[in-house]
Amino acid sequence: MTAAASLYRPSTRVLTVRRGLWRFLRKQPLGTIGALIVGLFVVLGAIGPYVVPYDTSALAVGPRLSAPTLDHPFGTDAFGRDQFSRIIVGARLSVFVGFGAVAIGTGAATVLGLWVGYVGGKVDMVVQRVVDGVMAYPPLVLALVAVGVLGPSALNVTLVLGVLMIAANSRVVRGSTLAIKESTYVEAARVVGAGTPRVIVRHVLPNVVSPLIVIATVSLGTVILAEGALSFLGLGVPPPTPSWGRMIGGEESRFYFASNPSLVLFPGIALTLVVFAFNMFGDALRDVLDPRLRGE
Repeated sequence: MTAAASLYRPSTRVLTVRRGLWRFLRKQPLGTIGALIVGLFVVLGAIGPYVVPYDTSALAVGPRLSAPTLDHPFGTDAFGRDQFSRIIVGARLSVFVGFGAVAIGTGAATVLGLWVGYVGGKVDMVVQRVVDGVMAYPPLVLALVAVGVLGPSALNVTLVLGVLMIAANSRVVRGSTLAIKESTYVEAARVVGAGTPRVIVRHVLPNVVSPLIVIATVSLGTVILAEGALSFLGLGVPPPTPSWGRMIGGEESRFYFASNPSLVLFPGIALTLVVFAFNMFGDALRDVLDPRLRGE
């Protein structure tokens, strides 16, 4: 092979990534569809406010309670606002709340799970009893109480949903840590004098990354659905900020959906598609990253 040809030869890492992507596309068709929907959802959240045809807070941009038309593909609400524009812009709120809450919940759960799982003893026992107490209550009830006390806002909803994720996610990380810390290579690291922080960061953490990725991906759909439920109950982001949950259960649609089903149909489809996409993508990642599920 000539020197010029070798310059264009893909590296081993690139070839590995290509093979992994091809295997994912071939063996996980639902996961691929979910990934495409997730990608579209994230793009809409980033650029939605700049490409929508109407201002989402502008009133009477069309006839009140209009059925879908060429000018308003998803119709208008009781205030004459364009439903299509509000659904597109509402994706940004779901992106902010979903990714923010998952970052908080997964990050804190990782630190807590690694610590109590590796240290063990009385610390682990006390923390697990607290986790049991938190998990004994329905998460939505706790979220309703917390948001009701703090007040409805995007930041408060994100913080509350993120904190509520810590208990369940930390238990998953703890379980993985308990299994990994008994491994031969971890014992060898301790024998040669590696301290607890070094063992956790260098040897335990890299081996819990795979379940963490799956947890984070599946949790995104759960968080977005929870935000929609809070908005539906009037404890989400206050108007006029577009929210899929508020569009389904807010005053602009609650009393009119019987005569104009498009008021709840299109935001409901958007919410369902996104939650479905994240769940399918998370399940596919679990199958790919877990050797036991891919027959290796």
